[in-house]
Amino acid sequence: KYSISGKQVTYQLENVIPGFAYPVRVDIDGEQKTIVPSEHPQTLELDKPVESFLIDRNFYIDVVKE
Repeated sequence: KYSISGKQVTYQLENVIPGFAYPVRVDIDGEQKTIVPSEHPQTLELDKPVESFLIDRNFYIDVVKE
């Protein structure tokens, strides 16, 4: 799941075994980045407010925006 608040994107995995994490490619405002979500919430601080956040469709994950 993920949430966006101004310049911050917070993300985490749900329903995974403890310690599980893997890299996921995302597109944030047209710029490709790699994030490594885990069962613990993480926050990515950006330079400007986030207008778009897309998960690479080649990853087989369910995405929930809060």
